[in-house]
Amino acid sequence: MRYLELPSVIIYGIDSIDSLGEEAKKLGTRALIVCGRTSARKSGALDRAVASLKKKGLELEIFDKVNPEPEVGDVERGVEIAKAFGADVIVGIGGGSPMDVAKGIAVCLKTGKSIGELKNEDVKGSLPVINIPTTAGTGSEVTRFAVFTDPAIKEKFVVRGPGIVPRVAIVDPSLTYSMPANVAASSGIDALSHAVESFMSNKSTLTTDVLAISAIEFINRYLEDSVVTGNPSAREKVAYASFWAGMSFNNSSVVLVHAMSRPLGAFFHIPHGVANGILLPYVVKFNAPALGEKLDVLRRVFGRDPWDRISELLKKVNLPDRISSVVKEEIDFSPLVEQVLNNASTFNNPRPVSREDVLRIYKEAF
Repeated sequence: MRYLELPSVIIYGIDSIDSLGEEAKKLGTRALIVCGRTSARKSGALDRAVASLKKKGLELEIFDKVNPEPEVGDVERGVEIAKAFGADVIVGIGGGSPMDVAKGIAVCLKTGKSIGELKNEDVKGSLPVINIPTTAGTGSEVTRFAVFTDPAIKEKFVVRGPGIVPRVAIVDPSLTYSMPANVAASSGIDALSHAVESFMSNKSTLTTDVLAISAIEFINRYLEDSVVTGNPSAREKVAYASFWAGMSFNNSSVVLVHAMSRPLGAFFHIPHGVANGILLPYVVKFNAPALGEKLDVLRRVFGRDPWDRISELLKKVNLPDRISSVVKEEIDFSPLVEQVLNNASTFNNPRPVSREDVLRIYKEAF
């Protein structure tokens, strides 16, 4: 028996952000909005969120200092602001970083623990969270995961559990129209990685596979147009693909790509989507002997060997395909390999992974 774990309410479609106030009113009276420094304002999402909340009579506070790759300090600062304000509902607006920080703040307030203390727990409780993506990539609006970096020990860690799943997800594709091309590219490749990894995962099911393949088909078909021309129709389709990929991997998990990309982010500050994109072709090719009929499905969807098409897509959307393109120094991969071997995502990989395998893939990708 398997469970399909999703937010209690999912609202999607153009202008669906305007439903925020009505949904938040059901959950609380004092809303903390969590967002980045600029993107939510540029997209108009912040102004529309504020207007919707005020229209329904909610008091609100804004925490708009979230880093592009969220750190434990972002959560700590947000918790202090939320406590001082008396927040009883948390609204995350932006890419994966603000949405993950919103989850982190909510769970810390509920449990009374720091975010670092929760990394090995199955989190059960949280203040209600409403997440609204303005990028098409992370799927954080529908997942039981939140990822943070602890710069003191150079580690990216995951906080997970049913308590991390937002109460409400609002997917409004129009909020992605203002994404810069580089953000559309890196977030779109992140969504592709989620979908492909979910499809390859040992925990995948027919249900998660349907969502994953739909996401792969749309991203393969529409991402280039979304990035190169900014075509609203293409951006809408990639936004939905990201949403489907999030629902898929939330219920099947990611595999070796994410296990290997997190240390790259922690040690070298490579953006998450960029790191996933670099590693994805190499990991899919490594896993090919263990995929069976699923490899045939991927070949059909991509129109060729998936690793070749993914590499081509990286070039078309102007993303790096080598670690050496973004890290201009020699790398001792040993500490990264140790983190990979201890990462839960590694154990979901369809092909068993040795220390030598991880090191070889890193070196090939370098």
